[in-house]
Amino acid sequence: MLKGENNHSGKKVLIPLFYHYYLFDYFQELVPQLILDGFRVTIITNDQKIKQQFEGKHQDIEVVPGPPPLVRACHNRGRKGVVRILFWLFGWSWVWKLKQQYDFVIVPWDYKVLWYLLSRVLPSLTVHNVTDFLDVELKLGEHYFPVEKENILLHKILFTLDKLCGGTLLPKANRRILKYPQLWFIDRLMGYRHVNGQQGFSGVNYLTVMGDSIKKNYETAGLTPGRSKTKVIVTGSPSYEGILAIPNQFNMEERHLFRQKLGIPNSARLFSFFLSPSSYTEIQEREVVEVVEAIHRENPGSYFILKFHPKTRKGDPERIMAHLSHIEKQLVLIKDFHGDVFNAKLILSSYCIVQKQSTVGYIAMMYAVPVVSYNIYETDYDDDMYRLIGGSFHSETLDELIHNIKQLDDPIELKKLKILQDEACRKFCTKLKSPCGEISKVIQTHFSSATL
Repeated sequence: MLKGENNHSGKKVLIPLFYHYYLFDYFQELVPQLILDGFRVTIITNDQKIKQQFEGKHQDIEVVPGPPPLVRACHNRGRKGVVRILFWLFGWSWVWKLKQQYDFVIVPWDYKVLWYLLSRVLPSLTVHNVTDFLDVELKLGEHYFPVEKENILLHKILFTLDKLCGGTLLPKANRRILKYPQLWFIDRLMGYRHVNGQQGFSGVNYLTVMGDSIKKNYETAGLTPGRSKTKVIVTGSPSYEGILAIPNQFNMEERHLFRQKLGIPNSARLFSFFLSPSSYTEIQEREVVEVVEAIHRENPGSYFILKFHPKTRKGDPERIMAHLSHIEKQLVLIKDFHGDVFNAKLILSSYCIVQKQSTVGYIAMMYAVPVVSYNIYETDYDDDMYRLIGGSFHSETLDELIHNIKQLDDPIELKKLKILQDEACRKFCTKLKSPCGEISKVIQTHFSSATL
């Protein structure tokens, strides 16, 4: 037994969930794990949906209101200088009171001001569970300060001041200056010491990530071991807690029933699209339509599910479906978010997953379900995501797409794909039995004398 192994028992973990957001749903799995491991958990929220998720669930889970009215009022009007300053003053006052009551904080994102403040006064952890650090340049490229503006007098003055301040005034990553809004300087004045406004660079104690390459990319961007106080730790994605157990629990009979409820014949090949954009340009619509039509020409008896992001702009899904009205009897439209368990079951019930973006492809790779990815047109929306991940039959043209669809019938090619998928999981979404358990271990270790 490690010395100090139980030092965490009874420690109070604060989780400020100020609003409901689907990317934070993993807390429904993480909180019970923390309780199981001996922690006491307090949820701060004014959101009714979050209250319903946690109130009365366990004696060691407390749900309290927050942030206070004055802090909320200033936050809602905090785009102006004086109000922004008041927001910071009230915010600092509030979090210092919380510091006396709690031992640790898990912040959903560490760059938002209130979450940042909490991460400064308490030992802290933030969970990175999205795809934006697949590649350093892809992530940061759009945030770099434009070269053409560097000679503007105001910016030259700010660059000079930054040097005089030891390089701490302006946001930076990967040894480059990033774009900065006007509020950045008020925030700096009020104590915002975040390096660049991106998740993980606040000085938070622990940043958990999904895979080895994500960790490496963060280190390349500036969270270098020995130079940064932030420890970057691979835990897998807590959003996929329990995902690995579903294939054994979801038998063939249940899969048939699942398909029947969706109106999909059991004998038909089902191609499922998980579509990420929250709004569609004309070229994005065209790309989806052309990909569906190309697959349909190759597999006339196939069925398609188009599952849209829950916040997709009203009218966009219907417009795409209208372009495909000639095969509407073989199309199913899903607009609501039903959770990752539903997504997992849909993947297991599909012949193939067809992707341009979306982390859902990781689940398919964990299950060794074939993924065909595409980037037929430049849409300026994570176009290269699956090329970078490397765990799919990737297509840059419609001809390549058809070739890849044909490869789904080739056992040798499918074996090669399985190898690619395993490597992609290692890099970007490690397959672990309990990511929530791994995150809990990070916090436990914080309170013990053992080292990671």
